Amino acid sequence: MPSRRKRVLITGAAGFIGSHLCDRFIKDGFRVVGMDNLITGNLANIEHLFELEAFQFFHHDITTYVHVAGPISATPMKSRLLTSPKRSLP
Repeated sequence: MPSRRKRVLITGAAGFIGSHLCDRFIKDGFRVVGMDNLITGNLANIEHLFELEAFQFFHHDITTYVHVAGPISATPMKSRLLTSPKRSLP
């Protein structure tokens, strides 16, 4: 039976920002597909996620074609940031 959790794709997943996005989306209950070419990213930033069923990692350069099977959930991050009580954006 397929999981009902929403699934997101995070490119640059092994970088500083990408790894924190992976952590946050998993914490919020999403399934995360992380992708990175590892030119500047480091697997050490996401190695704690490898054991989680909610995380998949692909070593891939997104400048070449990639097919991700199955649905990816679109999440409007701007609206989530604007409604956060902890942030104010200009």
